Amino acid sequence: MKTIGTNSDNDIYLDSLGNLAVLSDIDALSLVIKQRIQTVLGECQLATNVGVDYFGSVFNSPPDVFLFRKQIVNNVEAIDGVNSVVNFAMRIEDGTLKYEMNVSTIYGETTIAG
Repeated sequence: MKTIGTNSDNDIYLDSLGNLAVLSDIDALSLVIKQRIQTVLGECQLATNVGVDYFGSVFNSPPDVFLFRKQIVNNVEAIDGVNSVVNFAMRIEDGTLKYEMNVSTIYGETTIAG
């Protein structure tokens, strides 16, 4: 797998040689997973079933963290190259819902946090 790299601001960037940064294998798949999780349900015009319903889960009153977890896991496991979500943990830190998961992929295991 290959994909265009993005930095911490989610912007594409140039590598040390001045070329568009391209990631491959586990790095590429990790980025694809992170970007899928950041996608709001309905955001993709040609794939409206892709993404997380943030407004129906965590931005709801009361927040439905179990629905949030289910949507994240389902979205991640639907990505080509992902075998399964091995572990998923959530916590509230300073009023912010944070998560961390271990994902088994065809390239090995990776940890995704947000």
